[in-house]
Amino acid sequence: MAEYKKSRTPYYFKDDDYDNFLRGIEKYHDDHGGDPDFYPHWAILAPLIGAFHADFQAYKAAQQLIEDTRRNFDEKVKELRENLIGLRRQLPVLIRDDSVLGHFGLEDDVPEDVDLLLVNARICRDYWESLCDPDPPVEYDPLAGKLDATSALVDDTEDAQRAYADAIRGREEARVVKDEAREAVNDEERGMFAWYRGIWTDPEDDRWSATPWGASGGSSGGGEEPGSWEDAVTELVVVEGVGSAASIRGNVHPDADGVAIFMAITEMGITEPPARPDEPFEPLVPSLSYDMPVEFNVRVWLWVCHVKDGAYGAMAGPVWIEIEK
Repeated sequence: MAEYKKSRTPYYFKDDDYDNFLRGIEKYHDDHGGDPDFYPHWAILAPLIGAFHADFQAYKAAQQLIEDTRRNFDEKVKELRENLIGLRRQLPVLIRDDSVLGHFGLEDDVPEDVDLLLVNARICRDYWESLCDPDPPVEYDPLAGKLDATSALVDDTEDAQRAYADAIRGREEARVVKDEAREAVNDEERGMFAWYRGIWTDPEDDRWSATPWGASGGSSGGGEEPGSWEDAVTELVVVEGVGSAASIRGNVHPDADGVAIFMAITEMGITEPPARPDEPFEPLVPSLSYDMPVEFNVRVWLWVCHVKDGAYGAMAGPVWIEIEK
């Protein structure tokens, strides 16, 4: 199973590494599914692994669609802008009157802002269509083709803009589905890990080395669990979660009631950690990961500690995240 990633805390993995880790679990089932002590709920875990893999692939496809539609949108904007720039330069030469530009919405420099560009392009299109009712004026014949093209370019740009916006929405919808699938498979994977922790109670037992989780310490890979609930949460990280929340992840000791989360806020770019608040923002969260809504465009600092019967363990952190809107 050397080709698959191992970890005792796989939830820290990015999606592609997490997907790889789950493939390792499937390989472990292929090799050990007939063992008398094999995890008894494989029938529940297996489809969850498949669902996450499918949803992750769908998310990657949605991300690629954003890149494709953005590239097409940029191309259409460029074509439209170049068309208007050309008209702005040629119309006064053809008509021999600079005031003509005002009628076409081209009296000022063609804007780079897409929304303003479309406003000007619609003015140009609409004025040209009004001149062509009922017939195009003959004095405009040399530019009739370029003026006619404006209408199609506006339509193409608006269609490309909508496609790009739809792709962004589709990506966010795919992200939610993918994250929900990941949470579901993580919950069941933790059950499988706990099952084997009940069989091999020594985390350095060599038999762990053949599993997707690896033995604790040495070259076996895998994250360390805190020695007791009084120790600090290990491998504490914070990443952007669902809906731009802060997703706090860490290795929580099973004897703890949960964790307390402390939070402080500074301006973006501040590198000196602020003082940790005396009171927790979340007094008791049963487990990590935990998605917590945060403000945009600030730096959010987070500390975490185990909680047991109202007492606090050692503090972990701070970790921080900035989420731009």
